[in-house]
Amino acid sequence: MAQISAIERIPISGCSNGRGIKITATTSGGANTIHTATSSSGVIDEVWLYCYNSGSTNLVLYLCLGGTTDPDDIVKITIPTQTGDILVLSGECFNGGVVIKAYAEEANYLVVKGFVNRITNS
Repeated sequence: MAQISAIERIPISGCSNGRGIKITATTSGGANTIHTATSSSGVIDEVWLYCYNSGSTNLVLYLCLGGTTDPDDIVKITIPTQTGDILVLSGECFNGGVVIKAYAEEANYLVVKGFVNRITNS
């Protein structure tokens, strides 16, 4: 069995300077890229994501976890209005270059933030 030889906390790859990603897309075809997982052998990305809703109504966030097949790849989460960061992905592990994307029920109100624990196995 492999053992963990290193853990590095890094920003999600779709953000700029650690800032949140405003979700502008309203369909899976134009979904915003949140993170592209490592494709290095023996390395996995443990992804933690949070979402804030600045709008005046509850909105649905759609997380595409490596694809756009519903329900296989898409997680739907209702994000309450004007509430602090809501945990939407709690340490799911990805590798192989899997791309995590997001779109929303309405554009420009949801902001996704997060980090990755990049785990190297020996």
